[in-house]
Amino acid sequence: MGIFRRSAFKTAEKAFKSGQKRLNSLCGEGNTLLYLAILENKQEAALALLKQGARTDIKNDWGMTPLDLASLLNRKQCIAHLRKTPSLASLLIFRNADEKTHPIPVEEFEKHLKVQHLDHLEFEDVEALK
Repeated sequence: MGIFRRSAFKTAEKAFKSGQKRLNSLCGEGNTLLYLAILENKQEAALALLKQGARTDIKNDWGMTPLDLASLLNRKQCIAHLRKTPSLASLLIFRNADEKTHPIPVEEFEKHLKVQHLDHLEFEDVEALK
């Protein structure tokens, strides 16, 4: 898996808490904060991230999901919680053409619109709300 720096989780966690990074932002090798918590065996932090809505369906640069990584590293507590956490496999979108809702895989949504799916709204500044 390449070289892994021990401070990667702390650095990413600090950026998340300060608002510089989002919960599911990608760090080195396509890892999110959840991956880093699993890599560094910070199981309580991983569980807290899952409760905050960390996505479990994002694959890193190695094609692994957080569950794949936890299984590889035998992080038993994380494995149990990851198996209980529903993955965000698809979204429902409304298409004007047929006036119906359709499921669309999150990966397709992100690729097609060139955006990262968030479970909340974010605005560049407060002026956007006026």
